[in-house]
Amino acid sequence: MSATKPNVLLLSIDALRADRMSVYGYRRPTTPNLERMAESAIVCENALTLGPFTQIACIQLFTSSRPLSYGGYDNGAFGRPDTIFKRFNDNGYRTWGMSTVHWVSPYYGYTDGLDQHVAVFHLNTLIGMAVGNMRDTLSLYHSGVIAEDEMLNKVVPNIDRLFDNLMQYSDYLRPAVPRYKIDFPGTKISTDDYDMDKVQAAVIKHRREFERGHLNYIHRHLDHLPESHEWIAHDLRYCRTPSKLIREAAFRVSNALLKRIDPLAANRRANKVRLSVDAHTVADAVCTQLRKHDGEAPFFIWAHIKDTHRPYVSGPGLKWFEHTPRYLKALGYPDDIDPTLSFRTSHAKTDEVRDKLSALYDAAVLSTDEAVGKILATLSDLGLDDNTMVAFVGDHGEEIGDHGDYGHTCMEYEHNAIIGADQPLDVTRYNTVLSGGISKDNRKK
Repeated sequence: MSATKPNVLLLSIDALRADRMSVYGYRRPTTPNLERMAESAIVCENALTLGPFTQIACIQLFTSSRPLSYGGYDNGAFGRPDTIFKRFNDNGYRTWGMSTVHWVSPYYGYTDGLDQHVAVFHLNTLIGMAVGNMRDTLSLYHSGVIAEDEMLNKVVPNIDRLFDNLMQYSDYLRPAVPRYKIDFPGTKISTDDYDMDKVQAAVIKHRREFERGHLNYIHRHLDHLPESHEWIAHDLRYCRTPSKLIREAAFRVSNALLKRIDPLAANRRANKVRLSVDAHTVADAVCTQLRKHDGEAPFFIWAHIKDTHRPYVSGPGLKWFEHTPRYLKALGYPDDIDPTLSFRTSHAKTDEVRDKLSALYDAAVLSTDEAVGKILATLSDLGLDDNTMVAFVGDHGEEIGDHGDYGHTCMEYEHNAIIGADQPLDVTRYNTVLSGGISKDNRKK
């Protein structure tokens, strides 16, 4: 081991099932790069997460605290022990992080201690975050279980914080998006072409209405527990540049016509731009940071990858779906499955559809592993592998038709929480793999 402090690279993967990873014995070869990594790594098979969705799981992962402590998980990392980023930063590390999910972002208190932070989640997800945090309270209020004062005490701070977050994030995106169009061209954050001045004007309009009367605002906008696109996000649709609005209208008309001729082509065209940055593009960003390392101080680099989160994506860029058949074929599946199926189907009504969604999930795991392999190769090419600890972790698992469910929110089965079993748990599992030349030939199971 080098006498200097080791570099640290942390990759967190959303909704990753260990029982779909060949490194943990899955029969299909979904993780060949992680298998090679595991040959000289510590492989943990009994690590625990305290909840089966990111909002809970990342509190434990990044702050080593319990989700229901310190005011509960609705507050994210705010008011908790220092994040892992701050601990490393305080100990002389240069820290860089890439957040592709709003739950692990400055708006949830996670970026304290990051020298550089790249936020690449969609503006509207902040609205979805606020709706999620208020949904139970509003439901209890509307059903008469809690009183008006109790509801307002919970909901008013959430709405105020949302307004602040939207203003701050639009300020962040205004100078960032031109660069994002180059670095992350396949994501909505780059293609939506918001006019940030209009976005902020819409937020200010909502805030003024809210300040005129909290209860009236809530009854007007939140009486029916809206999805995010039915609330402020509805107004933001019209806060785009005029040219984008024209292009969007033309696209919808042309794609409706194409759907009559070639439904599969229309589906691919409609879903080629994703909400999240794909694993390969995340890997490119991480590799760029590795190449910038000057050796003056050790680095701590973190990135979050979402390809195994619905909708399952396998492949890079705007033509990611052209790569999906290759992954399917490599795993022994038919290569003619519609890659965009999981964009359009939230629940499988037949075994055939369930099997196709399952295959697309496996393809996303293999694609993610390939992207991780690119990062590991870059570490080796730069000569950084002998003094870099690599940590690979899934935050929680995923339901893929098990028990008739899809997704992962509050469904505490081991396969949903990563290790494959068929019984509910009080706690749920994730997996961690450590490697990088710090400790050799010490695989533990």
